[in-house]
Amino acid sequence: MAPTKNTTASTTLAIPLWFTILAGLAIAARVTVKLPSSEQKHAIAWLKPSEVQSRLADPGETRELIFYDCMADWCPPCKKMERTTFQSKAIIESINKDFIPVRVNFSNETGPEEAAIKSLKSKLNVYYLPTIAITLRNGDLVAKDWGAINLKDLMKEAKKKAGLVRAERKLSQGLAGEALPLLDQKKLSGEDPINDEIEIVVYDHTLRSLGKDDDCKRLLEKNYARVEEKRKALPPALNKPVFYTSLINYLQGKESFEKLVNEAANYNSDKGTAHLAMALKAMRGNDKTAAGKEFRKAAMDLSRGYNEDKLAEFFIEELEKTTK
Repeated sequence: MAPTKNTTASTTLAIPLWFTILAGLAIAARVTVKLPSSEQKHAIAWLKPSEVQSRLADPGETRELIFYDCMADWCPPCKKMERTTFQSKAIIESINKDFIPVRVNFSNETGPEEAAIKSLKSKLNVYYLPTIAITLRNGDLVAKDWGAINLKDLMKEAKKKAGLVRAERKLSQGLAGEALPLLDQKKLSGEDPINDEIEIVVYDHTLRSLGKDDDCKRLLEKNYARVEEKRKALPPALNKPVFYTSLINYLQGKESFEKLVNEAANYNSDKGTAHLAMALKAMRGNDKTAAGKEFRKAAMDLSRGYNEDKLAEFFIEELEKTTK
């Protein structure tokens, strides 16, 4: 056995220096190649829920939207999202650039983050995992989805809708003049369509509150014409009146509220929108009692219809302040 040991020692000593150097470089190269993958895995700078307020207080923090990833260690779809979606370079860069990312791990509900997690669970109405919720810095919800989430579309929607949510908050405070510049100016001019029913109600209320009735009329007529043109191009079996055009008729005083609500009877979201339009009309008439009743009906129906718009709730909050 001794010769074998000696032979081994001799062989080891006989390895040329240049070979040792090249081997070292190869090992270093392999380590270098692996590092980006490891870094990318943890590239999203997640905050814990309890860290959000201190980050918002940091003068250097300029991002306006908060991205909440509501997940759990025991949730298979959450794990899949972590392995796939959150490994995308484009997703990582977009989240870190445009959002304050917060990971809400429901596996820690009984740990040090318990209070913060329970507060967010209630505030964001989290019932399913995974859920992604995007809010303004003040906590107002901008966009939300759960289950099979198209994250690119959700983030795009949030960026577009942020101005609308800010405008809704201003309207609830009676500040239509400050709400106006927060709205999409192309939609306001009629250049781009307003496809969402609640959004058309917001634009209508903003313009009427500022005495811009003629501008409001032109805006409503343009959007009405667009929808009617599309409807008439459909086959006869599908060529039926839609709630959107009935809503515009109501806003223009061409249809009664009773008829509008009757047409929306089968859809909670539409019923909520109808009550919201009536509530805003009552606010413009300074009938806060009637407005409060309609806002509460709107909030209930919108919630039942899984519509996350919070305009009715904003107004309820403000009206309750005046009654205290």
